[in-house]
Amino acid sequence: MGRKTKKISIAKLAIEAGVSEATVSRALNNRANVSEETRKKISALMSKYNFVPTPARPRAKKIVLISGTPFIELYIGEMFSGVYDYCAKNALSASMIFKQKDGGNLLQQIREQQCSGVIVVLPEEFSAEIEELASLELPVILMGAIYKDNIGFIDHDAYSGTKTAVEYLAKLGHKNIGYMDASYITINHVNRVKAFENSMKNLNPNYNPDWIIQVDCNKDIYQSSYDTVQELIRKFPEITAIITVNDSVAIGATKGIWDCGMKIPEDMSIIGFDNYRQVKFIHPSLTTINQPIREMGFTAAKSIDEFLKNPGIWNPPREIFPTELIVRESTAPPRQITV
Repeated sequence: MGRKTKKISIAKLAIEAGVSEATVSRALNNRANVSEETRKKISALMSKYNFVPTPARPRAKKIVLISGTPFIELYIGEMFSGVYDYCAKNALSASMIFKQKDGGNLLQQIREQQCSGVIVVLPEEFSAEIEELASLELPVILMGAIYKDNIGFIDHDAYSGTKTAVEYLAKLGHKNIGYMDASYITINHVNRVKAFENSMKNLNPNYNPDWIIQVDCNKDIYQSSYDTVQELIRKFPEITAIITVNDSVAIGATKGIWDCGMKIPEDMSIIGFDNYRQVKFIHPSLTTINQPIREMGFTAAKSIDEFLKNPGIWNPPREIFPTELIVRESTAPPRQITV
């Protein structure tokens, strides 16, 4: 005669795990104040006994976007819009967590919000927490190509985007092209600068590395870009076109170029990167490299949702989206150089 299946309860799980019933309850409900080691122990016991807890009152599963800055910048706002779009269409909740400047516990923040999945924007700002994020029994996706087992990444082809921008300006006749960098710590921004340098060395044997100028991103990005582009124009009057590391820099630079007494694009062409919705409506409308930010956020949320619908089967996405040149009004053939 077969043995009866051993009945298991939260109380028995707690005894075998060597923790309190409250701790088991918090782990089952994805709450804070439970170590990752304890969570894994409880999860293993649940699998061992095929334990299915009595479902609590249904609530929408939450996908959280984590940012290292407390400011809703255009890039972060676009990314969150893509995440929210997917969640709103699929009975999920979307939220944001900002990294605490005092070094607070990131995992505790995630648990306190009872998150079901995590998306990290600008992951280089979380290099110290990557190992902890990898230990979570939650799906985690980095919005940038930092490879780590059990963590997904979704990225864009930054190098190809900037290379395309240089090649387009070259076809228009430009050879003296400046670049406005903002010294961000991300791999993508480094790749944009590398693409510019390599492309310019092929284009112009007289390329001057000093045509790359740094915007102080510790200050207001628009004011700093406004001031920096005027410095670039003053130091290097031979420049006829400028590529910027992102559209925010391009917005500040556009005003700075006009206030130097130069017209866009007659006297100076300018190309941004990211294709924020706003740049279509500035004057002149900005030629830029499209990074499909919303689509990337949407895809990240979809990947997490697919795991939530099939728990235990996590195939971390590894996807790089192509970039595309969007030609608008801010670029034209170069002016006649008189210097």
